[in-house]
Amino acid sequence: HDKKQPNRLAEVYVDAARVCEKMGRFSQAVHQLQLALDIQEEVHGKDHFRVAETHCHLAQLYDWTGDYAQSAFHRKMMAEILEGKKPPVTVDDFSGATTRKGAAFVWGFIGNTQASLRIHEGMIERCKAELGEDHPKTLSVLKSKAYVYRKTGELEKAYEVLKDVLKREREIFYNRESSKRLREILNI
Repeated sequence: HDKKQPNRLAEVYVDAARVCEKMGRFSQAVHQLQLALDIQEEVHGKDHFRVAETHCHLAQLYDWTGDYAQSAFHRKMMAEILEGKKPPVTVDDFSGATTRKGAAFVWGFIGNTQASLRIHEGMIERCKAELGEDHPKTLSVLKSKAYVYRKTGELEKAYEVLKDVLKREREIFYNRESSKRLREILNI
């Protein structure tokens, strides 16, 4: 009952925030993230990477709601945590998949594209080796890598990655028996 239970609780708050965000319930998402942040700061301290990741997510939500003062505050908090820390060298610098994906996102968010891409490459290789090239998690990481390229203006690279993902997703769709009826409906 040490740090694991509060971490799980914080992860559920983060997951709930993501669901609220997808439903357009931004104020609820902010509330859930703030609860997660309070737990993370208590368990890990205010300078832990998970805390920076949550500040990053909060900054993004506040941008979407137009509360730029709060967004700036959370960006500042995130920057202070990351200040002086070196970007991760490999995917193994982080313990969990969520933290690795968050790390890749945060380093990309603050403009360190190379660190972000390095983490994505490690995650892609690990997913391919452990889950296979067509596993949903592998494809999700590839899409995330395309997002980094898109965010930095490397649209051709983003498009190439997405073409690969689309090709694989279509092959999976066409090869699944459960997709047969939908293909008939869509006449494809």
